[in-house]
Parts: sequence; C-alpha cells; structure tokens
Amino acid sequence: MLSGVVFGNKSEAPNSAPVVGDNFHCDLGAKILVAVKNGKNVTICANSVVTKDIPDNAVVGGILAKLIKIKKWIVNFYFGGGQKLTLIASYLYDKILAFFCKGSMQHCGKHVYIRPSSSDFKGLWNLSVGDYTSIPKGSIFYCTEAPLTIGKKVIFGPRPTIITGDHRIDVIGKYIMDSIEKLPENDAPVVIEDDVWVGSNVTILKGVTIGRGSVIAAGAVVTKSCPPYSIIGGVPAKVLKARFTPDEIKEHEGKLAKNEMYF
Repeated sequence: MLSGVVFGNKSEAPNSAPVVGDNFHCDLGAKILVAVKNGKNVTICANSVVTKDIPDNAVVGGILAKLIKIKKWIVNFYFGGGQKLTLIASYLYDKILAFFCKGSMQHCGKHVYIRPSSSDFKGLWNLSVGDYTSIPKGSIFYCTEAPLTIGKKVIFGPRPTIITGDHRIDVIGKYIMDSIEKLPENDAPVVIEDDVWVGSNVTILKGVTIGRGSVIAAGAVVTKSCPPYSIIGGVPAKVLKARFTPDEIKEHEGKLAKNEMYF
C-alpha cells in the first residue's frame, strides 16, 4: 500500500494512473502521463507536465518536466528505530542531558525515559522516578521545596504539569513574587504510585497522592488524592468511577505478582 501520496488541487492523473511510489507529492496543476513511473520521495512542482520516469528522491518541474535536484540523502537516512539523521543532534543532546538529569535525581530507576531538552525540571534533588516510567517532552515538574515521587511503569501523555508548592498570597505590603518566606503548608509532597496513566495536559498540584493503577483523564486539574484504581477527571478533578471491582483488583494484583516472579 502506498503511503504519503498527496495530490494538489486540480492536479491531473489519468484514468489509467501512472505508477507512483511512497511519499509522493504532486503539486497544484501538475500533469503526469500514463506510462510514467515515479520513484519514492518524489515532489512534482506546480503546473509541471511529466513525460519521463522519475528517480527516487527527486524534485521535478516545468513543461516537459526536468529534474531540478535530488533531495539530499541526509533527509532519507534513518537512524536507530526510525530517527532521521537530521534529528540525531537533538537525539544525542537529549541522551546526554538525560544522563546528567538522572544522576541529579534523588532516585532514578532503570529504563526511565525522559526528554530534558524539551522539558522543564526544577528540583531534581527532590524527584524520584521508578523503573520503566516514561516522561514525555513538554513535561513541567517543579519540586524545589517538597518531593515528587513517581512509581514504576507510569505513563504520561504530552505536556504534564506537576507542582509541589504554592506562592504565598497572604503577605500584606508585598508583591506576591516578593513574598519568598514560605510557610510549611505552602509546599507538600506529590506521589504518583505504580501503573498510573496520566493523560495529556494534566496538572497535578501539591499534596496529591494518585493511587496505583489509576487513570487521569486529559486536561484534568488534580487537587485532591484518589484511591487506587480510580478513573478521575475534570476541573477540579474528581473520581468518576473505579477501574475494577474489589474482586477484580485482587485477581489483577495476584496476576501481576505472579508475572513479576518470572522477570
């Protein structure tokens, strides 16, 4: 099956269509003759008339369209698991940053995935992350005065925000940003237990504990703790329902414990 085939408006392909490779783009008003064979990663410019076969990675244009250039091989070279070569620099930069970030955490388990170059972490010395947890790009974790503890096999959707503290708003005669003397109640730990799924754009505020196996709906603002295996959502978030019945929880955890014996 072809992938990434795009025709611009009013482009003409005859009833007996030419042969078209993957990732093919035909721009506005272009025409292709029946017998023409087009390679992969081809771009045909607007109002071109293509009468000859086109090689892979080509850009063609004009009446009796001619080869304008071959796309740089660098664009089509892939690196480890589908990473384009053009992304290697940012990929390696993330790897280097991740090494130092993990070393600065209070605790970092094995096989933890983080994207520090596109995230904002403050208070790494108060951050603990369990095994196999995945923290995506766009994450904002502020835990400078109170700890943030994330369990194992926790998954986050894009752009989560977790903040373990507040600013003081009760000081008379000072701007909020100038009120740097905090009270104990201005900061409180956040705990996300094992096997939690945090949806995209979720905000979790100070003093919250998310019970194991819970699911937080996208866009929720979580200000209160929830028991294990809860499904929560809303602004402010509340428990919508339980994932499992008590009997199902017992069976579920029994199977998890049994499976872990083999790893």
